[in-house]
Amino acid sequence: MDGATGDGRRVAIDETPGTIYRRRGEDRQPIVSASDGIGDLTGHDADALAREGRGWLDLVHPDDREEVRAAVADADGEANEATYRIERANGDVRFVRDRFLAAPDDPAVIEGVALDVTETERRRRELAEDAELLEAIFEHVPIHVFVKDCEGRHVHRSDFLDFPENVIGKRDIDVDFINEESARAAYEDDMRVIEEGETVLDQEEHYPAVGEWDLTSKVPLYDEDGEVMGLLGATRRITDRKRAEQELRRKTERLDNFADVVANDIRQPLSEARRRARQIDDPDADEAHVEAAREAVRRAGAVVDDVLALSRDGELSLDPEPVSLRSVVVDAWERAGDDEDALAAPEDVELRADRSHLRRAFENLFRRGAAPVAVETTDDGFAVELAGWTDTPRERGVGDDPQAVDAGQRGDGAGLELGLVEEIVAGHGWSIRAAGGASLANPTPESPDAPGGRTRIEITGVELRETTDDTERSE
Repeated sequence: MDGATGDGRRVAIDETPGTIYRRRGEDRQPIVSASDGIGDLTGHDADALAREGRGWLDLVHPDDREEVRAAVADADGEANEATYRIERANGDVRFVRDRFLAAPDDPAVIEGVALDVTETERRRRELAEDAELLEAIFEHVPIHVFVKDCEGRHVHRSDFLDFPENVIGKRDIDVDFINEESARAAYEDDMRVIEEGETVLDQEEHYPAVGEWDLTSKVPLYDEDGEVMGLLGATRRITDRKRAEQELRRKTERLDNFADVVANDIRQPLSEARRRARQIDDPDADEAHVEAAREAVRRAGAVVDDVLALSRDGELSLDPEPVSLRSVVVDAWERAGDDEDALAAPEDVELRADRSHLRRAFENLFRRGAAPVAVETTDDGFAVELAGWTDTPRERGVGDDPQAVDAGQRGDGAGLELGLVEEIVAGHGWSIRAAGGASLANPTPESPDAPGGRTRIEITGVELRETTDDTERSE
């Protein structure tokens, strides 16, 4: 090789990125030769290292030396590479990517190029740490977190919510377990976030098929050039909260209706009592006015009793025990009826019920009908049959005498009395209906052509059994 050729080769080596070198493969791997880049890389020039008797491994971080030795040992006729740390003369630590192979003219020597990849390696390691942190978040965060690409396909998700199939690589509209309408709405949200860069915050999603509610937020993900590359989403399950809201709404509406019913039910008997009281002052007043006033006050008191029965959080507090159906019916008729002979009591059977509440239910039904009254057992409960049905409760001791109570002036009590009956029946786990499927508030008479008709109210789902001696003694 002439001088010109050698100078050209030297220039090419010096301008090659990184440090080109030859070093021996044994012991401390002394440097045979190196390009000028070794000074920038290590802070030492090759001659100084040779004079000091230092090899390449003396520059390698102690924790990485065995890795370098192993990589060099594997470079037997084949190219190899390793990424490791070196310690510069000023104490700084740099990362190098070392690519080498055994020299063709001397197998004991390796030759290669070492590139400074400090920034790249640090960035890679930061990304790896970030990935580990992200994975830990996805594993432990108490919400469902997911990442989707620019096509709306799942690329990563947490395991907080269980899914019946793997959604990775699928759009919401490709997932079978989401109903079509909900899937379409979620996908359209995804595309709005990705295509328009719009943020979706606290989007409520309902899945009627499984009875679940979710609250989802989605934000666009950007690459280094500021282009949207997908989205990041988070979903919280709010089913318990939604059910609590619905229950609160139901109770609030019920309380509003309850207040309206109470106001109406108690206003009418009190108005009647005041009207009768004014007439009592007349020297020629009929004794019926006194009795009517007393009955109106009694009706107002009954309304108050019904209110108290429903006042604890709007729910009945029941204390079921074995009771005799016949005994409860007779007791209720003595309180609400006029003529003892007008009641056809049921056979003496036993059921589990709250005696006082069941008696009140019978009282309220008896006041809605006219005598005669019959109560009988059925295959799955019992029935109350009344001679007709009035829009207003019949008042004990007054009946339908127009001299005693004017039409339309009776205390109404319809909503509260019948509502309490339904509450008592439902609280025991039973069902109530008027014969023919009509509503309890407006039942259809069984025989509309008969005088006054007859109305039959059926209570089902009741377990009846023969009365025991213990039941009889408890009455």
